[in-house]
Amino acid sequence: EEKLESESELIRRYDNKENVKYLTSITFIDLDHFKFYNDTYGHEAGDVMIESFAKLLKRIYRKVDFVSRFGGDEFIVLLPGTSSLEALRATDRLRKGIVEENYFIPALEKVLHRDMSDIPKEQYISFSAGICANTEIEDFSDMQQVKNNADKALYEAKETGRCKTVLYTELTPEKQNVKPR
Repeated sequence: EEKLESESELIRRYDNKENVKYLTSITFIDLDHFKFYNDTYGHEAGDVMIESFAKLLKRIYRKVDFVSRFGGDEFIVLLPGTSSLEALRATDRLRKGIVEENYFIPALEKVLHRDMSDIPKEQYISFSAGICANTEIEDFSDMQQVKNNADKALYEAKETGRCKTVLYTELTPEKQNVKPR
């Protein structure tokens, strides 16, 4: 919340200087099937998934991006100077990274000291994401609203099948006007 407020202040301060728009996007991420690992293999397995995903986030996103765990199995990424479509490309790289890391199964095997080949494919860890850019709202310095809109897009991704990314601009007007959770 503090980082969102400082980003809002930065936008208010520097926007429209020399006809430049200060662009920032937010990606809201929720791990799919996280509960399966916690419930089936214990909290230690859940911790491995969170830690492995956090390391992957750090590797995929730029140093200038602000990545934070938002609670439970949710993460938020603030991407300065980034459009929604550029943020979407980053989530594509993140999704590819999970596959390259073999869905973090080797990390689980190492920590739990057991073969994890019994994990059903439909329970492999993945993520859903929602993205919104500040240029897609009326008061483009209101990063809290950008976060809320990214959350609405995330909710749509979860509701329509998981393991996907939804842009706020893809939501119907009715879904854009839903109160944030």
